[in-house]
Formats: sequence, structure tokens, C-alpha cells
Amino acid sequence: MAQPPIIQLRIGDGDPYVYTQPSTAGSAVIGTDHSESNKLKIVMSNAIGNLDPSSGTIAAGSCSMSIDPSVGGNIEFCPNGTGQTNFARGSVAIEAQAGTAGNLLITNTTAGGLSGVIETGGARFINNFTNGSAFPTNTFVGYNSGAIATQTVNAINDTGIGYGCLGALTDGAQNTCMGTLSANVLTTGNDNVAMGSYALGSADTCSDNVALGHSALFNISGNSSNNNIGIGTNAGQNLTTSCANNVLIGTNVVGTNTDNTTIRIGQGMTKCFISGISGTSVTAVGTVVVDSSGQLGST
Repeated sequence: MAQPPIIQLRIGDGDPYVYTQPSTAGSAVIGTDHSESNKLKIVMSNAIGNLDPSSGTIAAGSCSMSIDPSVGGNIEFCPNGTGQTNFARGSVAIEAQAGTAGNLLITNTTAGGLSGVIETGGARFINNFTNGSAFPTNTFVGYNSGAIATQTVNAINDTGIGYGCLGALTDGAQNTCMGTLSANVLTTGNDNVAMGSYALGSADTCSDNVALGHSALFNISGNSSNNNIGIGTNAGQNLTTSCANNVLIGTNVVGTNTDNTTIRIGQGMTKCFISGISGTSVTAVGTVVVDSSGQLGST
């Protein structure tokens, strides 16, 4: 036979509180605890028991909710176990008092994303994985950007903005990437700049590359493909492993997989104007010629 429901005003340690117990399992209290009389506590239990406000403490994780107006109006939620707090049907507004700021404060992102992550759709969206210093050194914005599960303290001063951007990073430092899946397999490379969807999309351990444009330098990989510049959609797309010190400028200026210390500018152009050449005297060492492939050289 079910127990009758109970609603009682009780006193514990000199503090009054309300005790409720439904006709089935469960009980709850609302009130203050003598040791923390400045806090209003709401403590709940799945079982029927003689709860009082001291049954829940934030440190022990057994307090369902605590409201502390003495410290800036702090509200602390303690879900049962390792669950999460859901705000359903509506938005959460953070309103400022006149003349003051309204801030959302969360901790820095820790390894594995155990804290300090803003998620959307069940995946990380904003995080700032830090190397343990007082100030975070990385900034990641975008669905699954920044690999907080694999990053080490050596991954510093990285910025990734876009879906999956820098999503495999481990030790890489000083990388700045923006765009969907830009540099998304980069692990240990340093000092790369990728701007555009899929830019540096295969770069894993490359360093000191600049890729600006959709799929720019998409296929370079390995720790020998360094110091390349690709500007334009698909610029340098034919460069692969062991391609270094190249400059490719222009849409579809794809280069070759044997390019090293090579400059390629323009694709399908019919005219070229460069100021500072005509009318400028230099000491001649040979005649400049162009071969059938379009390469400049001298006799």
C-alpha cells in the first residue's frame, strides 16, 4: 500500500524548511542549512527519506540546486551523477543590471573536453583548450573544431574557425586556419595559415605553408612539404609530398608533384603587365626567353 503524501514544515539546526514526500518513491526539501544559512537549497532524492537541507552539499554533488544571493546571486546545479542540466522550451537570458555587464562565465577547456566546452547538436562548438597556463592560448570555433581529445600542452597559439578545422591537432603550434575542414588532419605541423574550405586539407605534419582559397594546397603532406604559398581556388593542388619553397598564384594554378623552389603565376592569361620593367636599365647578363611550357629563363 502506497504511503500517504506528506507536506511538512520542519526545523533542523534552528532553521525552518519545507519537507515534501509524494505517495510513491521520492522526497524533497526546500530551505537553508545552519552552516550555510545564506544559501537557499533545494535537495531531492529518489528514495523516501528524512531529508533536510544539510543532506545536500555542492562539494559532494548531492545538492540539486543552491541559490546564494550573497555572492553575486550564484545559482549552482548539481545533477545526479555525471548528467547534465537541461533548459527546455525557451532561451536562457543573461541580463545585466544598469551600468554593469551581463557575463557568461565558464572555465577554460580541459583535456578531453571535461569542462569549458560550449556544445551544439551534441558536439563541441566553442572551446579554448589551454596548455595549463593561466591564460588560454588556443581558440577554436566551429562544429568539432580543435581536437581537445588529442591535443597536448605543446599545442599552443592555434586558432581554428570552421567545421572540423584543426580537428586532428596534437602538438602543432602557431597555426591559424579558417574554413570548413581546413587543415583538418594537421597533427604536428607549425606556423601554417589556411583560409578557405579544405585549404591544406591533407597537410598532416607540414609547416610554414600559406594556403588562401578553396582547396588551396590541398594535397601537400609530410614534414618535407614546407614553405609553400598557394593563393587562389585549387592553387597548388598538384603539389604532394616533398614539395617545398613554391609560390603558386591564381585560380587553378595547380603546379606539379615535382615542383620545388618554383614560382607559377596565372592560368590561361593572354596578357601580362608588370610595372618597373619597361624603361628600367639593368646590366644585361643574357637574353630573357620563354620556352614552350611557359617557363622563363635566359640565354
